[in-house]
Amino acid sequence: MSLIITHNAFLRVALSCMLETSFTTREICLIDLEGCSCLQNLMLELEKHELPSSTEFYFIGNKGIYSELLAKFDVMNSRCSLHDVLTRLSNKQGVGLTALSEHVRACRTLKDLTKSQLRACVMRRYKSNASIARMLKVSTKTVDSTLYSAVQRLGLSSVTNLQRYISCEFSVSELDWLLLRHGVWF
Repeated sequence: MSLIITHNAFLRVALSCMLETSFTTREICLIDLEGCSCLQNLMLELEKHELPSSTEFYFIGNKGIYSELLAKFDVMNSRCSLHDVLTRLSNKQGVGLTALSEHVRACRTLKDLTKSQLRACVMRRYKSNASIARMLKVSTKTVDSTLYSAVQRLGLSSVTNLQRYISCEFSVSELDWLLLRHGVWF
C-alpha cells in the first residue's frame, strides 16, 4: 500500500501510477511539502491513515520552510522528473515514522534553541530587530547574531523564513506555552 499526500492532482496521479507498477511490496508514503501548512497538520494527517510501522516516508518539496526543516531527510526537489523520483525510491530507504515524529516534535517544541534564541524568535514574530534590542537592552547586533544562530540550529535559510515558520506554525497561546515551558521571561 502506498499513500501520497499532495494537493496537486496531477502529481498524485503520476506518482500513484509509478508506485503501483514499481513498488508493490513496500509501504511508501510520499509527502508533497508544497501544500504543507504546518507540521502539526501533517502529523494529524498521517495519524488518520493508521500506517504500518514499516512505512517509509519520502518528501518532495522546493525551497519552502518545511523543505528546509525536513532537509535532513533528503527532500526531493519538486521539479525533478518522475524517473529521478523512481531512482531515489529504488536506491534509498525512506525515513521511519519514529524518526519523523521525533524530528517534528523537536521542531514543534523548538527544543534545540537556547532561551535567548527562543525569546528573540518569539519577539521577531511581532517586532523588528531594533525594537527587540531596545526592549531587551542589548545591541541590534546581538539580536541579529541570536536570530542567525536560531536560524542555523533549525536548519532554515534566513531570518525571514524563521519568522514565517514561527508565524505559520504556532498560535499565540502555543508560543506563550513554549516560553513558560522553557522558563523564558521578558
